Amino acid sequence: MNTHDHLPMSRIAQLMEQAAARVLRPQLEDGETSLALSTNLTHAVTGPISGNLRAVATYRGAAGREHRFLVHVFDESGLVASAEHSRTIVGVRRNALLARRAGKAPLPLPM
Repeated sequence: MNTHDHLPMSRIAQLMEQAAARVLRPQLEDGETSLALSTNLTHAVTGPISGNLRAVATYRGAAGREHRFLVHVFDESGLVASAEHSRTIVGVRRNALLARRAGKAPLPLPM
């Protein structure tokens, strides 16, 4: 991602979710995906964000079906934001059920 004067929190949260999903990917079986349960995000800077962004997720373990992560986003100057993030693993059948309840197509598997 390139230089931005102000980056929306939603974009930072999206980067964090992608980083955590990638860490969890090796634990997924065929037809499974992971969904975000919670994100407690804290900004470390209030000014402009410069250069490329990098999200680093660290797996903190599981409590039942909840997988927990500590995620940091950095720009070229240092830490931009941190978050405690949790995800759960769901199968294709559960994903389809959730989509039907919401009246939408099933969610794609994360990359």
